[in-house]
Parts: sequence; structure tokens; C-alpha cells
Amino acid sequence: MKFNVLDPNNAEKLREVINSDPEFKLASRQTSLNLILGIGMGYMDKQIQVQIHGGQVVKLEHLVDYTYVVEDVAVKATEEFWENFLKPIPSTNFASIYAGMMVGQVMVTGSQELLMAYYWPIMRLMDVMRIVQNGLVQTANPKSGHKTGYTEPQSGKYVYVDVEGIEYRVYYEENGQGIPLVCQHTAGSDGQQYRHLITDPDITSKYRVIVCDIPYHGKSQPPAEIKWWAKDYKLTEEWFIAFHEAFNKVLGLQNAVYLGSSMGGNLALDLALKTPDLYQACIGLGGSLGHPNPKFSVGLSRNPRVHDEGSMLLNQTLTAPGIPEANKWEVAWAYLQGAPGICGGDSLYFYQHNVHETAHLIDTKRCAVYIMNGEYDWGTTFKDGEDLVAKNPGIKFFPMFGLGHFAMTEDYPALKKYLMPVLDEISARNI
Repeated sequence: MKFNVLDPNNAEKLREVINSDPEFKLASRQTSLNLILGIGMGYMDKQIQVQIHGGQVVKLEHLVDYTYVVEDVAVKATEEFWENFLKPIPSTNFASIYAGMMVGQVMVTGSQELLMAYYWPIMRLMDVMRIVQNGLVQTANPKSGHKTGYTEPQSGKYVYVDVEGIEYRVYYEENGQGIPLVCQHTAGSDGQQYRHLITDPDITSKYRVIVCDIPYHGKSQPPAEIKWWAKDYKLTEEWFIAFHEAFNKVLGLQNAVYLGSSMGGNLALDLALKTPDLYQACIGLGGSLGHPNPKFSVGLSRNPRVHDEGSMLLNQTLTAPGIPEANKWEVAWAYLQGAPGICGGDSLYFYQHNVHETAHLIDTKRCAVYIMNGEYDWGTTFKDGEDLVAKNPGIKFFPMFGLGHFAMTEDYPALKKYLMPVLDEISARNI
């Protein structure tokens, strides 16, 4: 089915299609929301009123009389945004509400709390609009390619690590031989993000891949010796660096290489600056000089009235729109397993990261630095990578087209095309 979803004459048809979508039904099953979709950001621009209740859109109409409008959340976007968002594959900065907000193409009024709490049904409704606008067919989920009984080669272990006087029981997996490659997961997630990389023989033939869950994440529990349940979890740069120093020490790693994504991408820069001899090279998947915290991120993700589903969906908006749907939801699945408040606590470090005045001090001959930012990553953009190089020409930047913030999960073969030349360069100069 294909029709113009912004045509007022198609409003009832659009409502019926949205209500027939299984994902929307699931996402909105406990929703009661008066939503306004604005075509234009002005007060008198075109507006569509959508009333959602109990898994159904009960009303969808283009407003002509604004006298009795009830608005819980209003998503008002420029005509340029709608034109690009409704393309089969949206342009950069037009793939989601949050992406549009970051560049001034979208404005949200009403309750930001409700936007986070009900982001899934709101965004799914808009995605269905794109599907119908273009007559898209949902892609089949990719298969693993392995037969029943296949056992992956990595092994998992626990190691006890003392960081700043507190002992942590840390889970890690490893596979391969050669140069140690320590992989750092993103904020609020865990090491399963690297499941493709750790089983890739092209990498494990040269590198001993080590993927850990830092404490409070994945299989690494909080420390037993403190009342962590009575403390507000906040990740700091100092602790993060100290953890990597201690982890490398207990494993006896020498001349290791670091690979981190998101908060781990920013950490690549902090490690190279503060501990240049810990790793011979640092690779950041998503890195920047630093950004102030957008008001819709950390504060609301730590709000007890917003389920951590809000953090999951916020992070999902950082993925590229052209990736398989199953991969997008694998990103989300990892976030759904995170403990409440952990993603928000990690994000405090992500947004406190600031090398605006110190990036030029990174000695890239002592510790080589490589930054790779995804095209659809509105958190760490191509411009962020270019700004780093402008501050320090020794940093090597690689823009990753067609990828977002979670490249290792979104499309590992695509990431590999960017990553392998870097790993080959490092192994060739291994010191």
C-alpha cells in the first residue's frame, strides 16, 4: 500500500494502517496520549492531531479549528524535515525526532517526560508513515549462517580487579592470539556488542581480542563491599581510566591496542592524553572534542517516571536507517538488559568529556589515535571528527558512510571495511 500520508483526505486510511501494525500495537498498549504532529514549526502551521489510547489510534485528523486542541506532546518539524524524513532512506539529521532536534529542524513542546516515556509508539507511528509513503516492504531478518551445534570460539572468565581501593569481579571474553585488542562497550550496554568482531578470524589471527563488561554492566556486578544501592551511579573520567590501567595490569597486557565506542570513543582520546603509554594505539568509534549535555538526555534518562526503555529508544535513534531491522533491535535489546540509571550515569562521563583545550597535547607518535564517526550518528558527527583533526593533525579521522553510533552491531561487515586497514597499519608498526 502506498499513498501520500500528509494528505488530509488520507487521514482515515492512515489511521487504519497504523492500527494494523503489530509493533505499534505493542508499543502503545498502555499509552494514553494526545499527540500533535506539526508540519512547520509555527503556531498556525498545519497540525495533525493524533489521539492514542490502549494500543490504537482512536483519532487522526488535520486540524482546521485550534480552539479545543488538547496537547500532551507536540512534535513540530519544518517542511524540509518531513520531506527528508519521509524518503525511503532519510538524509543525515532527518532520520528521527532527536536527530532533527539537534539541528533545529524539530521542536518538541509539551511534556518532555511524556515524549521519553512514549517515544516508542510516537516514533513507530512516524516510521509507519514513511513505510506507507513509499510502499516499503519490511526486510527479512538476517540469518546467522551457522548450523545447529556450532560453538563460537571465544571463552569467558571472571577476574578480580582493584580500582581505587575497591575490588570488582569483572567478566571478560577473549579469543585470538597476537597483539591484545581491548574492546570497550558503549554507555549502558555491555560486551555483547562486539560479538561479531571477537569471532572474526581475519582479526583474531593477528589480535588477542578482549571484551570486558565494566562493573555495573552485563555480567559484571556492582562491588559487594559497598552499599551501591544507596549511591547514585556516576561514571567519571578518573575512574574509567583507572579501571583500564588496573584491568590491563591484572591481565599482564603489553603493547595493547584500545577500541572503544560511544563513551568508549571519547575515552580513546582521554586515554591517549592522560595515559599515553597504556596503549600503543587508541581507536574511537565515535569521538569528539566534547559536547554539553542536551536537556533531553541525561536528566530524563535518570527520571524514575521514565522507564529505561526511554534510554533504549533514545540510543536506537543513533543508528543508521538503512540497516536491517533486526540489527537495530539488537542495539535496543542490549540496552533493555541494562540496570536502571546506569546508561544515564555513564552519559554523565560522555558529556563531561572535554578536550577542546587539550586535544593538541595528545602525542600521536607515542600513542596513535584513530577516530571513526558514523554518518547517522548525531551524537558524534563527521564535523566532530574534522574538528579533532583541526586541533591535532596527528589524529587520523575516518568518516563511516551509511553507519551510525553502534557500527559494530548495526553492520559489522561495513565497519570492518574501515577498521581492518587501521588494524593492519597498527600490526605492521607493532612496537
